[in-house]
Amino acid sequence: MGWVALIAEPDAFGELVVPMIVAGIGASTGIPAALSAVVGRVGAEAIGKAAGANGGLRELGGVFGIAIIVAVFAETGGHASAQAFSDGFVPAIAVTAAPALSGALTGLGSPAGAKRPRSRRGARSAQHPTPRTVDTEWPRRSTPGPAAKGTENEWA
Repeated sequence: MGWVALIAEPDAFGELVVPMIVAGIGASTGIPAALSAVVGRVGAEAIGKAAGANGGLRELGGVFGIAIIVAVFAETGGHASAQAFSDGFVPAIAVTAAPALSGALTGLGSPAGAKRPRSRRGARSAQHPTPRTVDTEWPRRSTPGPAAKGTENEWA
């Protein structure tokens, strides 16, 4: 996003394509990696809570992020002309570069390949696996249902 802020001008749409693609690739690879890091650090019984907390905080961060960007844009620019829009766009996008850089540095400092703590339940089920049964007769109907009256019933 810092790259976008550095080159943004009123008529620079073509020059923004590559940095926006890079930003999109970064977001699309960063969000699943962050979720994987969060759920990889908790036991099996807490994965749902960790994923829910991660999703909720991500949404909350998005809401506050948009509010901050809009406030910066409104203070420094406007919609009156292309130049006024650019005058607000550049500082608003520059504000987004700081958390993105902070997140990248945090990700680089995270330990790689940490193992998930093994839960007691997971250890027990590894020793005593539950047998799985397959119902080969499902769905079985001996009589046509109400929707099939007067037609060929494929389940009979």
